[in-house]
Amino acid sequence: MRSSTKIVLAMVGVGMLLAGATLVSLFVWRGVGQDGTEAPAELRTYQVPADYQDDLRDMLRSALGTGDTRLGRVTNGPGGTLLVVAPPRLQRGIQQILDAGFEVPPVASPVTLSYWFLVGRPAESSGATAPFSVIGRRAPPQLEPVLAQIAAAQGPTEFSLLEEVQLTSMPQNRAVTSSRFVQVAQRATRTGEEVVADIEISFGTYHLESRVSLQAGQLLVLGQSGFDGRVNALFGNPVDAFPDTTSEDLLTLYYVMAADLEP
Repeated sequence: MRSSTKIVLAMVGVGMLLAGATLVSLFVWRGVGQDGTEAPAELRTYQVPADYQDDLRDMLRSALGTGDTRLGRVTNGPGGTLLVVAPPRLQRGIQQILDAGFEVPPVASPVTLSYWFLVGRPAESSGATAPFSVIGRRAPPQLEPVLAQIAAAQGPTEFSLLEEVQLTSMPQNRAVTSSRFVQVAQRATRTGEEVVADIEISFGTYHLESRVSLQAGQLLVLGQSGFDGRVNALFGNPVDAFPDTTSEDLLTLYYVMAADLEP
């Protein structure tokens, strides 16, 4: 009777730990009575949530012990099942644990990052009528506060918006896209109102690799100075940031990023 009590307590302990766990394994449980005889074992199949298989297997293995003192075995079965070999009384304990239910984790949602690529150069202060200006296509309204801050820090600035790219990926999965000038790769994960992403950006001979953190409503700005506006970008497409660009111009390539954190 004493050995039976220990087994039940071990199983209850496992049940308390399963709230955030997973399950996958095969237990061959050998129940040994006080007289040293081995109790009969039987094979049962349990349907379990696939998201919990591995963790539950590891915890049950730990609770059941190893070597000559092992109480049983468990392994994965087909179609999200758990195969258990154990005496009936232990099978009842397993069934109670599984009947307690599991908190199924939410389905992972994709992460979308927006990228804007701009080239900036100092504007002649004598002819500047505003802190900044944008030639060619108009910059999106959400970028105007960013451009104003750059101009406030560096003086009147003229910008050219080259590319606007959006890239969506599943959490922890790498996604890649290419546009006229750039190639962007990202591996992003969302946690609450924050996205952490490993990004790789290739813009002709210019390459950026970085880990960034983006929060709701936040725009992240990175810059590379010494940009040569006359060189070819990705796929040999010329970068016509400013029609009158010369070797004397001090150009900066800006990367602006934002995360779509809509539920």
